[in-house]
Amino acid sequence: MNAKHPTILLVLAFVLLFSVAGPAWGQEGDDDPPIPVNEYGTPDMDDIDLDLTYTHSDKVVIADLPVVGEIGIDLTYDVYTDNYGNTWVVPDPVTILYTSLYPEALPPGLASRGDGWTYGSLGVGVIEACGGLEAMGVDVGGVDLGIDPVADPTGFLKAYVESVVMEGGHWEFMAQMWQTLAAADSLPLWQLAIIYGDDPFDPTDDATPTPMVTATPWPTGLPTPTPRATAIPLPTPPTCPPESISQQPPAMMLIESHPPNPVVVGQGGQGLDVTVRAISYPVIHRWWTLEPKFDCRNWDDEVYGVPHPNDGQCCSDSSNGCDHWRIQTGWRCVEHVERIPDPILMEYLRGTADLHETSIEWIESDLAGKYPGARVRHPHWNVNGVGSPYFTADQRCIVDALVHFSFEDPGYYDVEVHGQTAGTIYTPPRSFSYVMEDPQAVYLMDTMLIR
Repeated sequence: MNAKHPTILLVLAFVLLFSVAGPAWGQEGDDDPPIPVNEYGTPDMDDIDLDLTYTHSDKVVIADLPVVGEIGIDLTYDVYTDNYGNTWVVPDPVTILYTSLYPEALPPGLASRGDGWTYGSLGVGVIEACGGLEAMGVDVGGVDLGIDPVADPTGFLKAYVESVVMEGGHWEFMAQMWQTLAAADSLPLWQLAIIYGDDPFDPTDDATPTPMVTATPWPTGLPTPTPRATAIPLPTPPTCPPESISQQPPAMMLIESHPPNPVVVGQGGQGLDVTVRAISYPVIHRWWTLEPKFDCRNWDDEVYGVPHPNDGQCCSDSSNGCDHWRIQTGWRCVEHVERIPDPILMEYLRGTADLHETSIEWIESDLAGKYPGARVRHPHWNVNGVGSPYFTADQRCIVDALVHFSFEDPGYYDVEVHGQTAGTIYTPPRSFSYVMEDPQAVYLMDTMLIR
């Protein structure tokens, strides 16, 4: 079975119905299958043993969307056999309510048998088990659908979902229905079952039908009706590009190094200030959606059929009306772009400076021989950077950071500045750095007395 219904939102409403049912059970036809009943006239489950034989499932296609394909729900029936040779068909609550509203969705094995399948009463039972239409979130008194909600609750619910919910986008109805159905109690299995003398889904065990009387054939030679013009088919939808994630690597550059010839702080020097600019680029998230493409054309009833009011006019004429309508002529891929900033973390922005080994040897040998007591005081530096990151209109994160080294030892240093970003939901944190091209010289005021 592959019936189609256009209302996609109806799936949302019905797929929630997973734990409720209506108080109805029945047996097929006038020749009821043998089954023991109790003093209340209901099946005596103490004397009945049920064995789940299989589950029958029919897919109901709600819509056939390009690229996505068919969207629908499964109508499910658990099929049991008992110890008296009977078949018990138990639909799930979603199936009960859906087939109550759309009997044409019934499988042939059930729809073709007039043996008392009480679709209407089962659907009403589902609604009653939820506490009624109002408990399900239906605004019974707020809309006039031309249907009595008391006399025909399933008809009212169908009209409400297809007109009010679908057209008005009342999502709170879905939320209230979810809460109501989640709180409803399930009923015993026998209250959901229809009992058959054979398997209604298996035509091989049916009795041999009585041949129908051959009907008088229709006369031949009737005039052939004029065929309706074939509607213009839409072109094949294009294949949209795949989703993509991209990001330019972060960068750091030198703005200034001051003073040009730093002196150790022990001799009145101020050390070295290194100012760098760090840039973190945003993540670019791109994706495409397949959307209909419309055009304004002269409406031809023979080609397009009678226009629906929701198709919308694209021109107006106060005297003669409008015969140009907004018509779907194809498909297009629409690009969407999201820019996600990747912030720079100041707690990870630090400067390092390491005194060369040759400078350490010079201090401990030549300089110590000239100035007794000279020694290496602070050869390795790891200091925090200072700055305030900000974001540009295109979501870049930029910071001008100052790193200060208070050098105490003369010699040559390898100077570097390192940073890290926070990362995004699509990308991990990224590290970046600036490395000074040439070793940084730090000087000592060397004064010698000459006799």
